Amino acid sequence: MLRGSLPYQDSTRSIDERSADLLGRMTLTEKVAQLGSCWVYELIDNITFAPEKAAPKLQLGVGHITRIGGASNVNPQGKRRGR
Repeated sequence: MLRGSLPYQDSTRSIDERSADLLGRMTLTEKVAQLGSCWVYELIDNITFAPEKAAPKLQLGVGHITRIGGASNVNPQGKRRGR
């Protein structure tokens, strides 16, 4: 484990150990936020991630970001390269 790392970040530990550690650190609100999702267009300007737009949506976490390929104007090459 890297010095200063938390147990859930330690890849040498079992998944059960890591999961238990992470879930133990999360508040109920953060756990519930993992059940939700955001549309990709709510987080970007044109094809660029927009922190000011994303901050209120992601402040407690999010389970997944949906429709990256279908609800944005990022072309297939850009999607592959993260642009």
